[in-house]
Amino acid sequence: RVDGLSGTTVVDIFEDREGNVWLATLGGLDRFRDIAVGGLSTRQRLSNDPVLSVLATSDGGVWMSTLSGLERWSEEVVQGYPLPGPGANGGVGSLFEDSHSRIWASSLLGLFSFEPGATRPSRSGLPTRYVQALAEDAGGTLWVSDLTSGLVGLRGGNDVEVMPWSTLGGEHARALFADASGGLWLGFVGGGVSRLENGRVQRTYTSADGLGAGDVNNIHDDRHGGLWVATEGGLSRIAGGRVDTLRVRNGLPCDAVKWSIEDDMGALWLQTDCGLVRVERDELDGWISDPASSVDLLAYDASDGAVGYADLGSYGPKVTRAADGRLWFAGFDGVGIVDP
Repeated sequence: RVDGLSGTTVVDIFEDREGNVWLATLGGLDRFRDIAVGGLSTRQRLSNDPVLSVLATSDGGVWMSTLSGLERWSEEVVQGYPLPGPGANGGVGSLFEDSHSRIWASSLLGLFSFEPGATRPSRSGLPTRYVQALAEDAGGTLWVSDLTSGLVGLRGGNDVEVMPWSTLGGEHARALFADASGGLWLGFVGGGVSRLENGRVQRTYTSADGLGAGDVNNIHDDRHGGLWVATEGGLSRIAGGRVDTLRVRNGLPCDAVKWSIEDDMGALWLQTDCGLVRVERDELDGWISDPASSVDLLAYDASDGAVGYADLGSYGPKVTRAADGRLWFAGFDGVGIVDP
C-alpha cells in the first residue's frame, strides 16, 4: 500500500497481450505498465513535488529547484545543496551553467554560484531578487533578467551593468537566449522579442510581424539557423528576418506553448496547455518550407504518464536535454523524463 498498491493481499496476477500486468487485491485492481513519460517525485526522494526549474549540466548531472530548495540528480541519487541565508532554500528559482561550468542558482536573497565540484556556493553580490532567466553571450558576459532591477550584465567577474526595463520597452523579459553571432535575444512578458547587441536593441519582432501573441515563454535555436519562440499564441520561428507561427490551424492541439526543445534526432517537443507534443523532423521541414501547411504530431496524455507538467511560475529553464539524450521538464508533480 505504501507504494500505491490498492491492497496488501494479492489474489491474482495476469499479463495481457499488450504487456500490462494486472493485480487483483482485496482492495481493488492494479495495473503495471511501461509508459512513455517517466519522472522523479517525492517517491524518488525529491524533497518536494513542485519543481520550478530544471538544468542538465556538462558533468551529466541534473539540477532542480523545488519549493524546498536546490537538488541535484546524478547516477540515480538525489542530493540537496543548501544555499546560505535564512529563507534562501524556500525560494530557489532560476538555474544556469556558464562556459566555465559554474552553476548559477537564484533565490530571493540573491544570485549564487557553485564552482565545478563545489558543494557550497558563493553569493554574487549582483542586484537581483526575482531572476527570470540567465544567459551567457559569445563574449563571456553573463546576463541576468531580474523582474525589478532590469537586465543585469556581469563582465569579467566584477564589471556590472544594469539596463532598466524602461530602456528596453518597459516589460520584463521572461526568456533569454544568446546566439552564436554575439547577440542576446529577450522574450518579453506581454509579447514580443528583441535582439540586443553591443548594448543596443538591433531588432524587435511583435505580433504585427507574425510572432505569436502574448507572453514569450522560451527561446532556442534550431539546427537550420532559425530561432524557435514559444508564446501563448503559438510556436514561432524567426529566420532571415521572416516570422512564421505554428498554431492550431497548422495542427497544434492548442495555441499556448510553454516551451519547446529539439531532441538528438531533430524532433521538436512542445509543452502546450493541452499537453506534451512531439513533431518529427520531416514534418517540421515540410512546415518550414510551406508555413500554410499542417503537421502530423504525436500527443502524450495521462495514459502515457504525461500528467501534471503544466507551467509553474516564471523561473527557468523549464526543460533541458541531458547528456544521455533524455529530456527533463519541470512541473507540479515533480520532473517528467522522456527518452526519445
